[in-house]
Amino acid sequence: MVYVAPPQGAAPYEPVAMPEGRRSEAAGAYPVCQNSPLPQQVEQAKGLFRAGMQAFNEARYPEAVARWREAYRADCTAHALLLNLARAYELGGDRRSAAIALRAYLEREPNTPQRAQLERRIQVLESR
Repeated sequence: MVYVAPPQGAAPYEPVAMPEGRRSEAAGAYPVCQNSPLPQQVEQAKGLFRAGMQAFNEARYPEAVARWREAYRADCTAHALLLNLARAYELGGDRRSAAIALRAYLEREPNTPQRAQLERRIQVLESR
């Protein structure tokens, strides 16, 4: 996955019902972004993203998770990182954390064209 900026001007959507406990769990793990990142934070996030990709490609999933979480803290507008985190958690055997990351992504990118696919993936992760 590549580091991408979030889309601007998304169309309105109809939210899918999410159990309140699950929503707060995702918000607690990935607090809602309050500020736009500074240019140096974006650069820091990009460097951490690259370090996470290297770890991920070498199947060092806990390290990839650590780098991508740091990257998301540096640039909380880079919501695509949540998809990376979900995959690293999943491959590392932590399906619960993978589902939490995907829920957080859907909360932040409600109009994603991948919504139905990601919701099914969450169901699969939570059913095991």
